[in-house]
Formats: sequence, structure tokens, C-alpha cells
Amino acid sequence: MPFVFLCCNTKNSFDCTYAEPFTRKTIHMSFVFLFMYVQSTLKSHLLTHTGGKPFQCHLCSYSSGQKGHLKTHLLTHTGEKPFKCHLCSYSCTVRSSLKRHLLTHTGEKPFQCHLCAFSCRHSGTLKTHIMTHTRKKKNNRIT
Repeated sequence: MPFVFLCCNTKNSFDCTYAEPFTRKTIHMSFVFLFMYVQSTLKSHLLTHTGGKPFQCHLCSYSSGQKGHLKTHLLTHTGEKPFKCHLCSYSCTVRSSLKRHLLTHTGEKPFQCHLCAFSCRHSGTLKTHIMTHTRKKKNNRIT
């Protein structure tokens, strides 16, 4: 099935069926890779709706819908923490945790409340804070 290809270099567009054989092969392989990526991402996403968790840990009862999550989980059994802070002895199993940790050294608080002057380092803390604005207080308890 022919499709239109937009060249990144020249910005010219052409029908793939009229492209030179090498270019056509390159384009085809790029689209096959993109399709495979989208297909696997879609498959992982659909598992979140069905509750399917095909990736099982062979050491405990943990299971996950994503292979990468299982890979990270396996580090809990080995004790390996590949992401290390260059400023202190902190180490962790996930890059995003290290990124969040580094904020403790810079003092940066990137999450800011749009209703007051409150700011914090973690999105979850901000979500909890915003609930203090949106929920009514009864007997000094948030409801």
C-alpha cells in the first residue's frame, strides 16, 4: 500500500512506491520499527485495563504488566542500585528517583500551587496540598 513520505532533509514529499529502492527499504524499516513500538506500547497499555500481568518474578509472587517494571523489581532481590548520586551516598533502582533526590541538593521546588505560594519537590505532595484548598474542613479534619 503506497504512502506519502516527507523527507527530513529536503522537506520534499513523494509517494513511497516511486522512491528509489534503498530509500523505500529505509522508509519501510522505519515504519515497521515505529509500528512495532506503537504495537508493543498499545499492548502494554491495554494490559492496564484488563489487569493482565504476564511478567512474573521467579523469586517471589510479584507480577507486572510491563517487562521493565519486572526488571526493576528484580533489583530488589539482588540489592543492586545502579543509579548513584554524585554528591552523596544515595543510590536507587530507578533513574526518576535519583532525579527527584538531586532536588534535595539544589533546594529546587519545581511543583507550585496555583492557589497559594506553596511549592514542593514532589508532584504527589502538591496533589495532597491542593486537596486542602478543595475539600471542606469539618471538626479540624479534611473531608
